[in-house]
Amino acid sequence: MRGQQRFLFAMTLSLSLLLAQAPARAVVGAGSCITGVDPCLSNTGDISKNACNGDHACASNSGPIGSNACKGVLACASNGGPVGKGACTGDGACFDNTGPVSKNACTGVNACNGNTGDIGNGACTGVAACFENTGLISLNACRGALACESNSGSLGDGACKGDGACFDNTGPVGHDACNGINACNGNTGPVGKNACDGDLACPFNSVPIGKGACNGFVACSFNSVPISNNACNGSQACVGNRGSVDHDACKGDQACFGNSGAIASNACRGARACFANTLARGPGECEGDPNPLTGKGVCEP
Repeated sequence: MRGQQRFLFAMTLSLSLLLAQAPARAVVGAGSCITGVDPCLSNTGDISKNACNGDHACASNSGPIGSNACKGVLACASNGGPVGKGACTGDGACFDNTGPVSKNACTGVNACNGNTGDIGNGACTGVAACFENTGLISLNACRGALACESNSGSLGDGACKGDGACFDNTGPVGHDACNGINACNGNTGPVGKNACDGDLACPFNSVPIGKGACNGFVACSFNSVPISNNACNGSQACVGNRGSVDHDACKGDQACFGNSGAIASNACRGARACFANTLARGPGECEGDPNPLTGKGVCEP
């Protein structure tokens, strides 16, 4: 009798140990992991409803997946980060992602493929947007094909919208800045909020750009000095500029284009106002429209 009791006790103990060692099975919501070839093969993360549909959509995933997320071929395959509802939709959208992805973010083919940074709500929409990103991306930022690909900088709300915007950027970018095709492409300097908005604005910039500055087509491209708040606004404003520019200066199309002189506040306001200027200009100088006969700006040599 005692031998039988010992046997039963040993069997119970062994079974308890086996159950304790067995991994907990992931929770899969209704409508999830249904369509496609092996959509959730080797998945270990909890999945909400109507998610992870598509060939290998969540194969080898280990992160929690929100409802209606991870739709597409390999959408969240090998993902390790938490994915919010409606996020990571598109083939390879969050393949090999390890960063937290908020709701409705990372939508598009390879949108956040290989991402390691934090992604805010509605951010990173477009083909390869945020591909291999490592930086913090805030609400509704990085919207456009290749926008923020290989970015490592911290990006504010609504920043870097447009195809190629902030591509390979490493500098901090303020709210609603760097919006336009290839705006801030290759930028390494700090960009203030509402600055560098316009196609090709501030490409390869390496200096500080103030709030509300450098807005316009190609504005501040090839500029090599810091730009103060609300300066250099207009198409091609401050292109190739090498002189210091104080606040609210150099406003107008091609204002301060090729300038090398020091420009004080509120100076050089008007189209071509200080085009190719080489002299220091005081506060409020060189303001007005171009000569109607010659087309030259008020202080253009």
